[in-house]
Amino acid sequence: MAELIKGNCPNCGKPLEIPAELEEFSCLYCGERSKTADLRVKKPVVEGELGASAGAARASAQGGHTLSGLL
Repeated sequence: MAELIKGNCPNCGKPLEIPAELEEFSCLYCGERSKTADLRVKKPVVEGELGASAGAARASAQGGHTLSGLL
């Protein structure tokens, strides 16, 4: 089985899985030709590592309020 590189298209941002042995690829969504080295790899977010703005966005999305939103 070939190793796959998971990431996002540098042009449109859609998620892709590209065989590691390819030097270039064409996006399945937008057709943009890119180098595999340019594939934007998303870093997973670990629950304990959210910054203050991410926590505020999450609270807001859940219908909560943040102190900065009240000032």
